[in-house]
Amino acid sequence: MNNYENLPAVLNANQLAAALGISRAGAYQLLNTRTFPTLRIGKRLLVATAAALQVEAAIPNFTIHEEHNANLKNIFIQAGKYYYKPENGYYTVPDLPGIGQEMTDEFLATCRKVVIGG
Repeated sequence: MNNYENLPAVLNANQLAAALGISRAGAYQLLNTRTFPTLRIGKRLLVATAAALQVEAAIPNFTIHEEHNANLKNIFIQAGKYYYKPENGYYTVPDLPGIGQEMTDEFLATCRKVVIGG
C-alpha cells in the first residue's frame, strides 16, 4: 500500500503493516503496545490513520512519504499555518496538539461549509 492519500480513516493490522512497511506480526505488536492509540471494537484492533502516520514520522530513518508533489504546491503550503518538510532525511515532529497542523483563517474562508443538525 504505497498510496497514502487513499488510506481509510482507520487501519486494521494488515493495512497498518502495509502502510508502515512492517510485518503483520509487527503491526499486531504495535496494536498491542499499551501506549499505542489502539481502538478495540469487539475482537478487532484498529488505529486512526493520522495516529499511525504520526508514529511513523517519529521513527528515525523511516520512509519519508509525506513530502510528495502535492506538498510542494502553493495551495497546500498556504493552507496550513505550519509548513513541515524533511531536513537531512528527517521530519521534526511538532509539539502541538493532534497532528500538529491547523488551517489558516484565509484558507478556511474559501472552504465550503456544511452544517449538520443545526
